[in-house]
Amino acid sequence: MDERELLQRLVDIEDIKRLKARYFRSLDTKDWDEFAQVFAQDAHLEVPEGNVSEDGRQAVVRSVSTVLEGVTTVHHGHTPEIEITGDDTARGTWAMFDYVEFPAAEGGERFGLKGYGHYLEEYVREDGEWRIKRLELSRLRIDPLGEKPAGALGWRPALTSADGRPTPQGPTRRVAGLVGRRARYRRASLAANVVAADPTLVDPEVVRRVIAGWSPVALAISGELALSLRSPHRGAAR
Repeated sequence: MDERELLQRLVDIEDIKRLKARYFRSLDTKDWDEFAQVFAQDAHLEVPEGNVSEDGRQAVVRSVSTVLEGVTTVHHGHTPEIEITGDDTARGTWAMFDYVEFPAAEGGERFGLKGYGHYLEEYVREDGEWRIKRLELSRLRIDPLGEKPAGALGWRPALTSADGRPTPQGPTRRVAGLVGRRARYRRASLAANVVAADPTLVDPEVVRRVIAGWSPVALAISGELALSLRSPHRGAAR
């Protein structure tokens, strides 16, 4: 590799870093027109934990903008490992952190997540500009964000199994489905507060149906809710 080729490689790596910086800024400021321009026309987005798979620039932007409507986000990328694989292709891995806070529930409780992991990406030079061709978000850890709900519920970040033992994964991957499911979260939080205030007011089986498909988040909010749901006769015993 001669000096000219080496210089071009370094320039390309710096351009890809700037591309990723625009990705973070436009994502957090909700500038969807600029956000679209960081992706190739045939871009692919993959978020396995959230069952998200989108093909094409417009589909990617539509999916992300819909999920993050009204949501406060802060994204950081660190320690990029960028490899130029051809004249107009490259790949990279970024360590990442994100803070995601959804609109407060009716009771004023904050909820969201802090995530840690990596972006696994491929890049292509399109129309003379580097763009993201493929983006996969791979999380290593997710910490729920929230304050102690109203009533007697206490925040317990570790999930529990049916017999009361902590699960091996805790909140890490099972809370990942939080994205795009805000309405169900609010219903779960409301149900949790009602049960905590007076379990005799709500049949636990009804609560179970209300939060069907969303029990991991409810359990992450409160271990007490899990206990109340495991004991159908709790209210009658009081």
